Amino acid sequence: MDDAIDWSKRSVQGGTVMADDRPDVRQLRCFVAVAEVGSVRRAATRLGLAQPTVTEHLRRLEAVLGFEVFDRVGRGVVLTEEGRLLLPRARAAVRAVDEVADGVVDAVEAGAGRLTVGAIPTMSPYVLPGVLAQMRAESPACEIVVVEALTESLLDRLDEHAIEVAVLSPPVHHPRVEVETIGEEELLVVLPERGEIGELDVSEGITLAALRAQPRVSLSEMHCLGGQIEGFCARRNLPRQTACHAAQLATVLELVRLGLGVSLVPAMAAAKHSSEGLRYARLKRDRPTRAIGVATKAGRTRTALADRLVALVEVAMRDRAGL
Repeated sequence: MDDAIDWSKRSVQGGTVMADDRPDVRQLRCFVAVAEVGSVRRAATRLGLAQPTVTEHLRRLEAVLGFEVFDRVGRGVVLTEEGRLLLPRARAAVRAVDEVADGVVDAVEAGAGRLTVGAIPTMSPYVLPGVLAQMRAESPACEIVVVEALTESLLDRLDEHAIEVAVLSPPVHHPRVEVETIGEEELLVVLPERGEIGELDVSEGITLAALRAQPRVSLSEMHCLGGQIEGFCARRNLPRQTACHAAQLATVLELVRLGLGVSLVPAMAAAKHSSEGLRYARLKRDRPTRAIGVATKAGRTRTALADRLVALVEVAMRDRAGL
């Protein structure tokens, strides 16, 4: 018979059920389906399982519970009294498990969750505000935590799972961190609007010779940007007169505004500080650039929120490049 359960193979024992020996959701799901359709065969069809699989789950359920849940009647089955009492509890348990999975999917689709993002100080105030504002508008339920720190600290935090993704400037080297380059930006010469330096004609760009003749304010090499700029300047024999050891570019820009020299700054900073007594010029040739990248812990799956952040950063970089 299709619905026959070999009751002789039942392993039903009386007594107390141990705390670590409980029905699992597969057994309960099979029990509910059989109870609702009154047939093992039809329940197997509903569940997309083989009939022997459903029978085995029922057998194990009865063994765990210590009582029989069905009586065989003709070609079908009917609930025992214990099975009748079990049915509403089994339905509630199966429904709770389904709601767990469905709830997680719904939450992810709604943009819920927590994203901890890191960024270096020479990118954070220029890249993140607009990106995070758009993420907040798209996903009001999300929680976003921003960590601004130097590259080495961000890599350590990624390695320790303290942050999920970091926006920084490659190349960086860490055995357990992966970096994806998503864009590039030009470094511009920044000059004061007034004073002797401010009289330079840079409408068509500035030459290395003209730049070499000016005092230069530099960012500390504690920043990767500072190291990148100093490497460029050293290769082109551009001297440094004033060193600025600051965590932000704002101090460098203020010293330039006061006429202490010129400097090189990222294009994103130039766009932010375009009307503060400063002028910006491109080098006529051999223009320096820096890469924009995102870093994650190697082997860690990026969340939907992190993927969205990366996509928005890419769009922001393309917009700045005029693509």
